[in-house]
Amino acid sequence: MDIRRATRDDLEQIITLLRYGFAPAVQPILIEDIQGTFEETSCIPFVAVTDGKIIGHARIRYINPDKAHFGSLVVDEVHRNRGIATALSNARLTYLRENNFQGIAYSDAVSLHPYSQQQLFCVGFSPIRVHLGSLPDHGAGPETSVGFLR
Repeated sequence: MDIRRATRDDLEQIITLLRYGFAPAVQPILIEDIQGTFEETSCIPFVAVTDGKIIGHARIRYINPDKAHFGSLVVDEVHRNRGIATALSNARLTYLRENNFQGIAYSDAVSLHPYSQQQLFCVGFSPIRVHLGSLPDHGAGPETSVGFLR
C-alpha cells in the first residue's frame, strides 16, 4: 500500500469511497466538498492505494494559517482494520511537519465509528468536546460527535 497526495484523476474513486463509507444524509455534503478540494489551495487530499485502486482517503483543510482540520477520512470496508486510517493520519501529520506548520490540528469523529476515534488516539490526538446529536442521521438517529485536538 502507498499513501500519496490525491490528484483530480482520483476524484471518481474517492467519491465512490465516500458513497459507501458515509451515511446517505451526509454523502451529498461530502461529495460536494471533495469536488471543490482540488480547486482550493487550503485543502490537501491524500489517498491510500493498493494495486492501482484507491482504498482510503483523507484530507487536511487549513482553516487559517494556525488551524488545520483533519477530515473526510474513509477506508474501503474490505480493507478496514489494517492500519490504513492511521497511516493516512500519519501522512497528514508528516505533511504538516515538513511544511513547518506551527498551529493546532483538530478533527471530529462520530461515536458510531469507534475506529475513527482510535486512529486519532494512535497519532497523538486528545478528545476535547462532545456534541450530542450534532450530525445528520447516520442510520440510527442523530449521532454524537467527539472533537479531537493535537
